[in-house]
Amino acid sequence: MNDAEVIISGIEQKVKNLIDQHHLLKTKYIELKKREEELKTIIEQYKTTIKELEEKNSMLKISGSFGSGSDSEEVREKITSLVREIDKCIDLLNR
Repeated sequence: MNDAEVIISGIEQKVKNLIDQHHLLKTKYIELKKREEELKTIIEQYKTTIKELEEKNSMLKISGSFGSGSDSEEVREKITSLVREIDKCIDLLNR
């Protein structure tokens, strides 16, 4: 082989290596994109859970303000009573 053939053969080998690396990186990229989407879904689920827990915490704080000895049924009745009063006030304002 002459020098030109050796150089061309070396270049061909390097190009093949680059193509192989490109395919590997492309596969890895696709896997990482899938993982990113999975993590985004998990984050959204956590955000929803956090929001629900914050609402539950808020309701517990509200129910705690009605008295420490009250059971949940009494608290519900008090809240229902307050909602009825608010509805009456809204009716009066709409007249």
